[in-house]
Amino acid sequence: SSVLMIWQAEPAGARVGTTPRWFSVDVQLQREFKRVITLPELRAQRPLARLALFRRGNRLSVLPVSAAEWKCILSLAGN
Repeated sequence: SSVLMIWQAEPAGARVGTTPRWFSVDVQLQREFKRVITLPELRAQRPLARLALFRRGNRLSVLPVSAAEWKCILSLAGN
């Protein structure tokens, strides 16, 4: 996917005082993977050892992925 908007604050209800509690990023699908990659497959990849997805407390929505991590994921997907 590609990022359409860097970030935007969530609605007023998701605030702590005047500070936004959550932010969102608008993305657009560029292509689908040729196959599903399972979480155990991702965990088994040494280049993905520090992937934000594996850290406790992270949500599955949008997480940072380095260029090297993305290259590894694409190789698993067959893209």
